[in-house]
Amino acid sequence: MTQPSDETYIAARADFLDAVGAAGARIRSWQHPLRGRHDEALFLDVAEVGPVGATSLVAVVSGTHGAECIEGSRLQRRHLRETRLASMLDTAGVCLVFVHAFEPFGASWTREADDDNVDLNRNFIDRMGPPPANPDYDEYADSIVPPRWDVASEAHAVAALYGALAELGPLEFQALIARGQYDHPRGLFYGGLGPTWSHRWLLDWIADRWAGLRRAAVIDVRTGLGEWGVVERAGVGAPDASDVVTSRAQSWWPDLRTRGDDRSVLTEIVGEWLPALDGLAPEVEITSVSLECGVSDPARALLALRAETWWHMVGDRRSAEAEQARSLLRAAYVADDPAWTAAVWPVYLDTVDAAVRGLSEGAVGAA
Repeated sequence: MTQPSDETYIAARADFLDAVGAAGARIRSWQHPLRGRHDEALFLDVAEVGPVGATSLVAVVSGTHGAECIEGSRLQRRHLRETRLASMLDTAGVCLVFVHAFEPFGASWTREADDDNVDLNRNFIDRMGPPPANPDYDEYADSIVPPRWDVASEAHAVAALYGALAELGPLEFQALIARGQYDHPRGLFYGGLGPTWSHRWLLDWIADRWAGLRRAAVIDVRTGLGEWGVVERAGVGAPDASDVVTSRAQSWWPDLRTRGDDRSVLTEIVGEWLPALDGLAPEVEITSVSLECGVSDPARALLALRAETWWHMVGDRRSAEAEQARSLLRAAYVADDPAWTAAVWPVYLDTVDAAVRGLSEGAVGAA
């Protein structure tokens, strides 16, 4: 299997649509209001395979963070092309749904956030009160994404960050940056002042497509932190949770971990979209998991995120410096290596198959 190392959103979407056609899947597309990096139209595409009237659904999502869409798309396309889905899903009574490019603007521009710099996975907070505070981030905000980007400013900023790393240790340092913040619109992991376009799309899609569903499994494919080619299955809930949802997820995926678990590459954050699903569809039995597919270490990712964010939000996003920053970010989040895809594929496929089996068995048990 070969794959281009410079695959763009445009090429990935075209190939996704081709794979959808080859699989005989049903397709719906929603156009984003903005244009892409190459002035292309942007779309969030949803392909479905399996019985139309199924009351159980498995959704596989790529591109919650736009730059990560490429690898998630590759897995979705391979799934559509290489797996005999229709007969298996008809037997199980489950519909399999591929959500392609959940955040299309970031997918096109090779960035983790949208055009307003909002991180979709920090955007799902309770808007009835003040947003969550992150005073630790506030203390280092001007070093994380500095007001200026020159040799002297960057040397000062990096020195401050290394000082924080030495004082706090790697885990606490990662946590203060990645937790999410709502006071620095040009900073990292900014949660925004209100729901983004993709957030609003999800609300509408659930209200429409999930009507009549009884059970759903949602698998969010992400790339970035972790050992190269190693997949961590991260669940929703507290590490010591013993409720029925956590028990069901652990029965499907026995190696499930949770943010904050000392075995996990992930720290706890606010505003995640997977935990918000229960409130969006309270009548549906939902089981969720994110696949954290390792590409690079946190330090490499942080340096890339800082540079890309500054050049997109403050500098000239079409400059040579911005292009270099996007290349660094791509290298931190996109493996661009068939060997990586081959390493991740078995865990990906096992995750989806376990969800289909679990929903099918649940339907039998509820009958």
